[in-house]
Amino acid sequence: MRILMIAPEPFFQARGTPISVLHRLRALSRLKLEVDLVTYHLGEDVHIEGVRVFRIPRIPLVRRIKVGPSYIKPFLDVLLWFKAFAMLSSDRYDIIHAHEEAAYFSVPLAAMFGVKLLYDMHSSLPQQLANYQFANYGAVVKLFSYLEKRVVCRADSVITICPDLERHVGRLNGGNKQFLIENYAVEELPDSREHMAAELRRNLRLEEKLVVAYTGTLERNQGLDLLIRGATEVLAEFPETVFLLVGGRPDQMETLQSLAAQQGVERHFLFLGSRPLGEIPVFLYIADVLVSPRSEGTNTPLKIYSYLASGRPIVATDLQTHRQVLDDHTAALVPPTATGLAQGICALLRDSSLRERLGRRGQQLVEERYSYRSYLAKTREVFDYLKAL
Repeated sequence: MRILMIAPEPFFQARGTPISVLHRLRALSRLKLEVDLVTYHLGEDVHIEGVRVFRIPRIPLVRRIKVGPSYIKPFLDVLLWFKAFAMLSSDRYDIIHAHEEAAYFSVPLAAMFGVKLLYDMHSSLPQQLANYQFANYGAVVKLFSYLEKRVVCRADSVITICPDLERHVGRLNGGNKQFLIENYAVEELPDSREHMAAELRRNLRLEEKLVVAYTGTLERNQGLDLLIRGATEVLAEFPETVFLLVGGRPDQMETLQSLAAQQGVERHFLFLGSRPLGEIPVFLYIADVLVSPRSEGTNTPLKIYSYLASGRPIVATDLQTHRQVLDDHTAALVPPTATGLAQGICALLRDSSLRERLGRRGQQLVEERYSYRSYLAKTREVFDYLKAL
């Protein structure tokens, strides 16, 4: 079975959907399926057995694509469409595996070339446009709502990545032809974890410190302003605390550093920027507490599965975005406020037995529901279904 995967993303970059695309590709490689990936000109090259990567022409003035809606993406997507059309014209594929908005322009491609269409739906684009209030977002959201329903109904199958999205697709097409595969394919800790963690603590001068860590993007909806505003309350009780933030762009870090300075807590925040994906498990391992202060959205943050697998206790805002995976037995779920986050962090820092208990239950949840074996089996089920059509 030969697959043409279309990913309208900078691939590879260590952020949301590109990480999901990477895990999909690795799973398809494990299943011995041949994949040609068509993607943007931006991103790091990665080698995956059985996967060939094809990029649109390099656009010299486009060096970065922000998370979320962007005015440049429609232009890049036109180039992506032509690249996919050329490849379908010159080679034979069984399935178009389209991520995000690529599914919208893959409907006519699948019809033209008589191939099956798999829509890998990482979010509802109309919801995303509304959340970002993009352009004339009322009219744009209405257009994308029509396109979303059209592609969901016409695709041969749809992958959704969280229960909320699964229910949304069910309302659009009655729940037919869809598979729920949560984004829980996580990087494993190396055997040398203890040595690597000790060295990292030394390098970052974190010996004898309490570490509250966050990994991921620094977008507005991640709620990091709440974390910074709540830091004063944490530091009043635990002055040796360091807040470690891994991820984000320089301009985003500068904005948050300015907020930390305004709050008088800048000496306690360590911004490390974007780091290679393989390093993230060690950053999690050195933490005493992990935080996910997200303030908006309904999709489960990708980081939650890595957090759980690390065995470290989690403080997360008590919202649908987290409740889809977490509960009061596996995390400290707190009000989405600066005080709520501070009180949750302090409660865990006070109680080492509670930290150990939550961390252990999180790992048990991963073993029971979110193992890589389960991820691979669900992926196989999708392609077995498509093969049988």
